Amino acid sequence: MKKHITILLFSILTCSSAQIFTTSQSISGIINTYTAVTAINNSCAVRVESSSGFIAGNKVLLIQMQGAAISFLNDATFGSITNIGNAGNYEYATIQTVVGNDITFTSQLLNSYTPTGGSVQLITVPEYRNGVVVTGTLTAADWNGIVGGVLVFDATSISLQASIDVTGRGFRGGTNQGGSSESEKFSYRSPDNGRYNNSTNTLFLQCSSGNSIDNPTAWASVCGGAWRNVGNSGCGCTILVPDCINPLVVDPLTYTVGTNLTCIGYNLTLGPGSADKGEGLLPKLGWYSRGRGRLSNGGGGGNEHNGGGGGGSNFGLGGLGGKGLNTTASGGASTTAQGIGGINLNTYYTNNKIFMGGGGGAGQGNDGEAIIGSDGGGIILIRATSINNTGSFAIRANGENNNFVPTLPLTDGGGFDGSGGGGGGGCILLNITTYTNTLTIESRGGKGGDNYFTASGSDCYAPGGGGGGGVIWFNQGVTPPFIITNVNGGPAGVQLNPSSCVGTYGVSYGATAGSNGGVLFSLPNRESSIACTLPVEWLDIQIIAADEKAILKWVTDVDPYHLYFIVQRSANGLFWQNIDTIYYSNISTGIMTSQYIDDLPLRGVSYYRVLQKNSKAVDIISSIVTLENKSISFLLFPNPVGKENDIVYISKSDNIDYSIFLEIYTVTGTQISSEELFWDEKNAILQKSIKDLSEGIYFFVLSNSSIHKTFKVTIMR
Repeated sequence: MKKHITILLFSILTCSSAQIFTTSQSISGIINTYTAVTAINNSCAVRVESSSGFIAGNKVLLIQMQGAAISFLNDATFGSITNIGNAGNYEYATIQTVVGNDITFTSQLLNSYTPTGGSVQLITVPEYRNGVVVTGTLTAADWNGIVGGVLVFDATSISLQASIDVTGRGFRGGTNQGGSSESEKFSYRSPDNGRYNNSTNTLFLQCSSGNSIDNPTAWASVCGGAWRNVGNSGCGCTILVPDCINPLVVDPLTYTVGTNLTCIGYNLTLGPGSADKGEGLLPKLGWYSRGRGRLSNGGGGGNEHNGGGGGGSNFGLGGLGGKGLNTTASGGASTTAQGIGGINLNTYYTNNKIFMGGGGGAGQGNDGEAIIGSDGGGIILIRATSINNTGSFAIRANGENNNFVPTLPLTDGGGFDGSGGGGGGGCILLNITTYTNTLTIESRGGKGGDNYFTASGSDCYAPGGGGGGGVIWFNQGVTPPFIITNVNGGPAGVQLNPSSCVGTYGVSYGATAGSNGGVLFSLPNRESSIACTLPVEWLDIQIIAADEKAILKWVTDVDPYHLYFIVQRSANGLFWQNIDTIYYSNISTGIMTSQYIDDLPLRGVSYYRVLQKNSKAVDIISSIVTLENKSISFLLFPNPVGKENDIVYISKSDNIDYSIFLEIYTVTGTQISSEELFWDEKNAILQKSIKDLSEGIYFFVLSNSSIHKTFKVTIMR
């Protein structure tokens, strides 16, 4: 039984304009407010993590920082972009309404955005309508992996009494330096081999080579003695390995000795041997984030032994890190240890995309004494009538120079091992009519790290690669008068204590400079003029549990365009099912409170939202509310699925017999398959073949009349 209740009220709405300044202002520091976008409701509205600081009538910038797809092959193509997707899309908008965490705009969006895995953010754009004076360094919030890295504002006139600088505010450099000292153990996506560290009693699992035969004593210590080994059927266990971010779940009925295991990432202070890549156009991905392969425009990490980190990039390529340690024992300098510089993004700027500079890769060090990578440059967007430089001030979005200087002597008496790469230059967009007085504008790549090891004999130690240059983009067709631009690539680091090997390999020991960036012209307008007609405003939505039912209530401000409501439910917040349609007659404008009762909420967490349909063909979507129904739990393993696995297993916590539908979807929502499976005494664990699925991310959805469970599954080939 579903019950609908309607109450009509009336009210008056007001708003303010806190980011619009009608008198001259002095500014410095951070002037923007940032929030993560969690959903794109429709072409006129988004849902955000927090709406604090966002007010109707104000300008905002919507921008997607990451989300590119890359090659994951363990070869030189690793990190190359296979699909740029919506990464780099951006546009200005004006807020029409703010209701809870839902923000609607006055005009329809120009671009598409993918908040899931894409790091989409909404940023306030202050408007200085009577001019602004920059009295102290003006900058952006540091990029934290979710928000930040962007400085944006509008003004009539700008007077520079200090610099505008977002150097090092972009994608972050690699930080973990690896720990192994094995020579010639290289990988583009590390770790390359599983290891057991006897000194720390920690099992280092490579995602495709851990097994009980190699070291049954070690496995027994992890599993409390229950793990099977040679001659012992064992009972299986859930492995809580400090190295792996996730526990490894192995079922005793399906596991056999030597079966490969899977983990999604590492939290290590020592080992595996390869160092962190710098961050780029996709979030770091567990153990894929180690090794010499670039991470899109993030530089690759140094490989063992003591390789240098690659430079981050943007418009220009990042430079190579220095070669592996050259000693008699290692057999000479190793090019397989060099971190590869980030890719160049120059072709994507033709699609009106913009990007932060990539982070430099970390140098590899087996003594806990390598130099980390440096951060890339951020993004600056300024729209103004004029700008006057009153001194020797500048506008900068440079990649960070890798100027880390250790305090010598170090614990091993020598110095640092591999050095990190410099950050890639950022991006500066200037829609300014008039420039007065000379002004330097920079988006340079950062310098690679120098190497401080006290070399002797024929030893060489690796410096870091230079960062690639960024972008300066003018609205004019040529560089304006009085403007000096600099988008040079960053130089490679050098060996500060060179040995005799310099005569053979050079002072940079194989490390190279980053490539130059670009100066672009005719900056396009990225603000829509197609008006949004929003006939309803969501004022409130909430859900409560009562007598094992879900009671959903919402409040709207309706008008004559209203047709009906659709109540939707989801098990994961991604795929939605219409569960009821609610019609009302004789509705007039005003405040309407409605209610829907779901007699059979899903087991686990149920997500609810309401769509308002209207005669203007614009769907207005409410906020999402959730309700937890604690009952049965499910487990799917292994996940991620290694290249050697063609089957995944699904178990449940109860012992009741029933059938269930398994549907498989791609990340874009395309259904691949649907089949009915049966749980009974003979099939306590369901098996599903995945041999026909290619590498990528999929959603496995289990459902029947009372169950709805979704697993996000990563398949590696």
